[in-house]
This record gives sequence, C-alpha cells and structure tokens, in this order.
Amino acid sequence: MRPEPGRNERPNFYKTRGMTGLFMGLLYCCLAIFFAFYKREDTISFIGNNAVLAYILLGLMFAYGLFRVYRGIRMIQGKY
Repeated sequence: MRPEPGRNERPNFYKTRGMTGLFMGLLYCCLAIFFAFYKREDTISFIGNNAVLAYILLGLMFAYGLFRVYRGIRMIQGKY
C-alpha cells in the first residue's frame, strides 16, 4: 500500500512527543516545588539531615524540568 503523496507522519509524532515532554517537564517542576516546601520528618527523609544536598538535588530536578518544557515547546513548533 503506497502512502498518499505529501503525507508525512513524522510531524504528528514530533507533536505528540513534544506534548509528552512538556507534560513531563511540568510534572518534574511541580514535584521539585512540592518537595522543596514539603515538611520533611528526619526519620522519613532519604537524604538524612543534609539540607544542602536536598536543595541541590531539588534544583537539578527543577532545572531538568525546565529543560523538558523548553524541548517540548520546540518540538511542538517543529524546530527541534
């Protein structure tokens, strides 16, 4: 079966992948903000008492979320 001339499935794939990246980036950012303001108990915290390390990891998580949002927007626009 021959595809129709001028029909290309790749833009739909990139648009869908861009929306997924956008959603996942927003999810990463929201989780980073949630965990930054969440009251941590010392017995439950997986990092322990080292608050500096916790904020470094949260900052990296937020930065990665921003990168995913940026890449998702660029992919939806077809520029990535």
